[in-house]
Amino acid sequence: MNSKALLSQSLVSGTESKVVVNVRQLVDKMLARYASEYVTFRELLQNADDAEANTVTIDFKIPSGAREHVIEEISVTNDGRVFAEKDWNRINTIAEGNPDRRAVGMFGVGFYSVFSFAENPIIASGDQYTTFFWQDKQLTTRSYVFVL
Repeated sequence: MNSKALLSQSLVSGTESKVVVNVRQLVDKMLARYASEYVTFRELLQNADDAEANTVTIDFKIPSGAREHVIEEISVTNDGRVFAEKDWNRINTIAEGNPDRRAVGMFGVGFYSVFSFAENPIIASGDQYTTFFWQDKQLTTRSYVFVL
């Protein structure tokens, strides 16, 4: 039987199952191939530039009395455009890229470099924020609107 016949037969009477992706390992492998010195900061700076930011601030929070090389939190802020609905929707996809070369996230993988040093990154823009967290091997997000 040729490949067209095999495909046709399986589509008609085969047993279907979904491909399972271990997202945690996928992100880890992507980071390993994407690794270079300061890649995360370059990506975040590029995203700020894409959002037409004039200023980017990187703050490192070090616990009091901590030894060298202990960073509790890293905060990166910029004064660029506030996320539009399409931007919020895109952060839940990996490697989809953005067809608009002038927009944030041309390839769709840069932001995920933050997982090289953050287990639970948070994106805040305008009056909304999204948290990232792991549920077993699946990366999950929760989005909120700030209540003033």
